[in-house]
Amino acid sequence: MKPGEEKAINLTFPENYGAEDLAGKDVVFNVKLHEIKTRQLPEIDDELAKDINVDGVETLEDLEKHIKAQIKDTKEAEAENEFNQNLYKALVECTPIELPQVMIDNEKDQMLREMESNLSQQGITMDLYTQITGKSLDDLKDDLTDQATERVKVNLILTEIAKEEKVEVTDEELDKELAEIAKYYNREVDEVKRLFESQGQLPVIKNDLAVRKAFDLVKENLK
Repeated sequence: MKPGEEKAINLTFPENYGAEDLAGKDVVFNVKLHEIKTRQLPEIDDELAKDINVDGVETLEDLEKHIKAQIKDTKEAEAENEFNQNLYKALVECTPIELPQVMIDNEKDQMLREMESNLSQQGITMDLYTQITGKSLDDLKDDLTDQATERVKVNLILTEIAKEEKVEVTDEELDKELAEIAKYYNREVDEVKRLFESQGQLPVIKNDLAVRKAFDLVKENLK
């Protein structure tokens, strides 16, 4: 096609397409080519480094060091996350717990709310997501069963460890956590604190901090 040309393109959606009303259907896309662009890569030199506009990066050598540091940080974060996930599984495997179904169901509801919040930040509604994936809310909850079960077990185990080891959360640690939450939501710390106090959520946040400290304690004892 050349710029300005129009064309009708006949396509067939896959049988397993997420939106059931379109799966396997023949469709026609009417398209118009407005323009053709060619990517032109810049020279890899000091000027490129400056154009990227990163603090402390003035030369190509600075840029290379910056990129290497970013890659290193990413790999370390990935390794840490993998280690944590394996440790969670190990804690569950060595600590048999029978859970009431209501606890698992509550956790699945919480995880679904987290999913909905994450999707909304990308401009996607839960209704649209279910249409794209072809799954109902019940299907999504079923998919979360194993993960929710592990999360509940890990939380119970670490809560008990925190009690046994007499893990305490200081006011300074709580204030720091509230400051992080306020920063994330771009709100004032006092406003966030008052909101959590009015909803009785401060003990929940303190417990979450105690659980995280208990997990750090477990990790320290493995070294």
